[in-house]
Amino acid sequence: MTHESALEDYLAYPEPDDGTEVPEEASPPKAPNLTLGRHLLEAAMTAAQLRRFRHSPGICVLIEAPTPAWVAPLRSAAVMMAAWHHAEARDGIKRVSQKAHEGEEHIALTLGAGHRVVAVSHAPERNLPPSLVSGADMRIRTGHPTPEVIRKAIRDATGKNPRAASEKLGARLDYFDLVSAIRVGSDVRTCLKRLEAATVGRSAVDGFLVEAPDLADLHGYGQAGEFARRLAQDVESWRRGEIPDLSSVETRVVLAGPPGTGKTTLVAAIAKETDLPLISTSVARWFIDGNSYLDGVLKQAEAVFGRASAAAPAILFLDEIDAIPNRATVGSRNADYWAPIVGYILQFLDGNSQGGPSSANLIIIGATNFGDALDPALVRPGRLSRVIQIMPPDEEAIPGILRQHLGKDLEGVDLGDFGSLAAGATGAVIAGWVKAARRRARVAKRPMELGDLRAEILAPETRSPGSLWRCAVHEASHAAVAFALGSNVVRSVSILAHGDYGGRMVIASKAGEVTRTRADIEALIITALAGRAGEMAFGLEASTGAHEDLALATGLAASIHASYGMGEGLTHRRPASQAAMLLDGDAALRLLVEASLRHLDAQAAEIVTRHRALVEMVANALVEEYRLDTNGFRRIVDAYEVEHGPCRAKHEGGPNHG
Repeated sequence: MTHESALEDYLAYPEPDDGTEVPEEASPPKAPNLTLGRHLLEAAMTAAQLRRFRHSPGICVLIEAPTPAWVAPLRSAAVMMAAWHHAEARDGIKRVSQKAHEGEEHIALTLGAGHRVVAVSHAPERNLPPSLVSGADMRIRTGHPTPEVIRKAIRDATGKNPRAASEKLGARLDYFDLVSAIRVGSDVRTCLKRLEAATVGRSAVDGFLVEAPDLADLHGYGQAGEFARRLAQDVESWRRGEIPDLSSVETRVVLAGPPGTGKTTLVAAIAKETDLPLISTSVARWFIDGNSYLDGVLKQAEAVFGRASAAAPAILFLDEIDAIPNRATVGSRNADYWAPIVGYILQFLDGNSQGGPSSANLIIIGATNFGDALDPALVRPGRLSRVIQIMPPDEEAIPGILRQHLGKDLEGVDLGDFGSLAAGATGAVIAGWVKAARRRARVAKRPMELGDLRAEILAPETRSPGSLWRCAVHEASHAAVAFALGSNVVRSVSILAHGDYGGRMVIASKAGEVTRTRADIEALIITALAGRAGEMAFGLEASTGAHEDLALATGLAASIHASYGMGEGLTHRRPASQAAMLLDGDAALRLLVEASLRHLDAQAAEIVTRHRALVEMVANALVEEYRLDTNGFRRIVDAYEVEHGPCRAKHEGGPNHG
């Protein structure tokens, strides 16, 4: 079929004036992979441009595709619509090193001989020869297909003309989404249903299997929650025209915290609150789903960025963003591999990706379990402005989290006591308790009871008596040393097991303190080392239970010398959260930190030995009760001091001491 006859066929289709489907008998059904590209090209040109496209001799036409997936279909459409001496298509996917200059001589000679050339790419400046880009006589930017283009493809496939399409028909769908939904042999209604389902899927939270909660129902997020609420308000202000551009407010951050602390849930809630499409990706998957070669990883990144850019205004969620390496730590052997990947991502964040996807009007949120591992170039104003830590919820937030997951179960029941019972648990663990409690009630064929929830939180103890005693001594030593040093307030101490943790001791800075001296930091280090020191003082030897304590102590000790100017020099080498990263490559700093830790560990051991009776009293109470709050701990301290004298020279009162 010639191009002219195809246009005549389109003009012959009668438009429905009553909203009904009108049968078309002039031509057999045609698959969307054969028609979508042509319809998209025709929609992007005027009649005069179309004539020039088809007939002008010696013309060089550059077609800019909306995404990599459209490059091959648009080339095929161009070849069907007109005769060309050379047709080029580059989507940047080839593993062989296809540089932009490749083939430039042949294309130039073809044009020089007066022949017709067409070239297609989604990122012409990056993928095509510069002389072709600058010398193009016609540049066609197709954009994504409009609802009218999609209607024509449906008509071709079904033989019937769909009624007037919604403006959202096919919104944010890529080429293969459309081809999969519009099928020869289907009727119009079925094609529209598939398109609607695909559009909803693209607009919703990718990969999230649970319905997002309302932002107002989330508890325990601290600064991250404040950011989320402020962002939602800013988006609303932008929609009302009170903020001219989203780039004028904070829209790009990294959420960092241990697994299960609700980073993904918070992003989903932001998307729901702002009613913006959420495009999510796991950065780690870029290296798994591609071919692991540089071009394959870049292809994965570009596809995600292109999809997000097409959906803007939207939210782009970069989970496991720590998979983008810190170039300072990869070593010289791997630097050549990583530099282009990191560089491309930085260009995208800067809005300067050389003809590729744009980051304009995108809210970009990264998530990681390892906030310290990020390349500093990622986390700065203009890119991802800062890292916001999300820690396990405190005791005050836990009842609210329980209520969120319980829904209509246990309505009107006071959950305040569960804050202390569940202290240390992450949001994911709490959600698991609720599901298990709900199952208990379902198996018993009755409504959920408070005892179902309590039974899940206080799961049967499986640790041996020896292991339980070791844990109690460890946590009691933390608490006793923290109290003896006096720089922090003991809020609670527990041997309730949650996840990988057999117990925890919670302290808080004294009211009004916002800065710390070296003595304050060293007191934290001594407190962290006290658990290990207590185990050894009670003849239990050191155990793996001190793993997190040693990591904390090492990071604090390194920050004294490398971040705070409290050591031998004033040079600020890294933020405090990243100071320990210097240790592997700096032997001198490693010796300083080791000496500090040895000295402070000796102090921890001395305090534990001096107040061994207090440690033993607290440990015995923990074995009996499993958890002590501020008042319970202080009662034991008071009893100890009656018999042994003051535990520290001067007690600091305050609201947390009961």
